[in-house]
Amino acid sequence: MRLSPMTIRSGIESQISLQWPLENNKAIYNSKHFSHDSNLAEKAGVYLPQYFGDFAVSDYDAKKKQFFMLFYNMAEAQTCDRDYFIQRVKLTKTAFDINGKVIKKDKQYLVEIMKTHDGKMKRGDRHIKRYSLNGAYTRHLSAQLEIGCGEIPELTPTQAWPFSPSKLYKLAQDYSSQRGLYDQIDFTFSYAYSYSFMFSKDGNHSVTWPEFVNNAM
Repeated sequence: MRLSPMTIRSGIESQISLQWPLENNKAIYNSKHFSHDSNLAEKAGVYLPQYFGDFAVSDYDAKKKQFFMLFYNMAEAQTCDRDYFIQRVKLTKTAFDINGKVIKKDKQYLVEIMKTHDGKMKRGDRHIKRYSLNGAYTRHLSAQLEIGCGEIPELTPTQAWPFSPSKLYKLAQDYSSQRGLYDQIDFTFSYAYSYSFMFSKDGNHSVTWPEFVNNAM
């Protein structure tokens, strides 16, 4: 299983059309996908087109108390005998007061299924987050992900894509405090990675990117 980073532009293009890359900037700027992401970015003072050539972007607007991050990646595994990859995510969110005491902590679990062609995802995987302090002095969020070739009994019983042919993505389980499908995945092989970030009322902020993103930056 191999994961490779994508530039912000390539990642956005892959969401807009399967015939990416796109030469027409107008097609990008007029897309609903770009409009959604750029609006989130602007809440933290980020002008997204400025980072089109980068593999990741993050920033924190201390006055607005808004944090934003975004990166894309492509996954491929030529030896996978299925027309899809399964990915599970464990998101841990921790809030601290001014003295560093934990005032809230929760874990959420997500499961998603991505359509592939010849062992490669048909579009990039988007990782986008935008958070506020929400009453905390400091917030820390970490995401642990695992993507691979495998099955979820009863949900993906065949090697062929089990959902509508026009769909490229299936949200099998949205973020939930219940582990649910998270523990029901039977991976033949997989790749685990993680990222995390923190931001604080005093303006401090930091991001720990996945290794494959760091290596490209």
